[in-house]
Amino acid sequence: MDNQNITLLKSAFENAVLKDGNDNEVWSARTLQTLLKYSKWENFERTIAKAQTACINSEQDVNFHFLRKDKKVKTGVSSRMKMDYLLSRYACYLIAQNGDSRKQEVAFAQTYFALQTRKAELIEEEIQSRERLRQRRILAKNEFELFQIADERGVSKAGFQRIRNEGDKTLFGGTSPKELKEQNEIPQERNVSDFMPAVTIGSKNLATLFTKFKVGSDQKIRGEDSIKDTHTSSNQTIREAFEKETGIKPEDLPMEEDLKKVRDKLKNEETTLFGFKITLGKKKK
Repeated sequence: MDNQNITLLKSAFENAVLKDGNDNEVWSARTLQTLLKYSKWENFERTIAKAQTACINSEQDVNFHFLRKDKKVKTGVSSRMKMDYLLSRYACYLIAQNGDSRKQEVAFAQTYFALQTRKAELIEEEIQSRERLRQRRILAKNEFELFQIADERGVSKAGFQRIRNEGDKTLFGGTSPKELKEQNEIPQERNVSDFMPAVTIGSKNLATLFTKFKVGSDQKIRGEDSIKDTHTSSNQTIREAFEKETGIKPEDLPMEEDLKKVRDKLKNEETTLFGFKITLGKKKK
């Protein structure tokens, strides 16, 4: 397939995109039939049926990906209902995979919708990564502000580290940061927060905010032991709420990729799949 045909087909598929009520990208099955050069709906419907079976076998919601959306069309003086579907990107991918790959348009669609599906996955991964980074920055800020308050109340830097470690130990059900690092093969010199999922970082941040508020608003809370007790209490409150709302203990959530590596990945804003270039995030000027 030459570059001109690829450009024309890509333009045709992108121009056919619709938006559903939730602003998701969808394609009309009737339009896709035309794009894939199926002359008869009956033949295309058989391909849709195969794609629906594949969708069910992959344990996906077939009614979500293949939303029945019949249309009323006029036939002379009367009208009749014409079968149609609003297809998700994933549904289009399955249809292309089950289509007649001898057709140039089907072969192109196999690549195009694989690309679109992977692009969506990459964007979702980027959103999650950026949320982890955002939560980590907020935590660092609030821990520094709590340290400043503790410093004014007679707590040394080493003492504050002990306060923070005791809070983590409480949040993680008696597992210390050192033990967490050993269990997850994290270098001891690294901050374990750099490996936590966003929800756990957020929980640590909330406990830190509680402690900062309590200590900051009560001048009687002074010294390492008093602030440590306050921080332990804050983390116990968050731990109980976390388990009650999610049914999961914080220590049972797996650690994730090192945020230092995540930052490096996000700097590389372009990736190429199937000969198409995908740009993620903001491009550098």
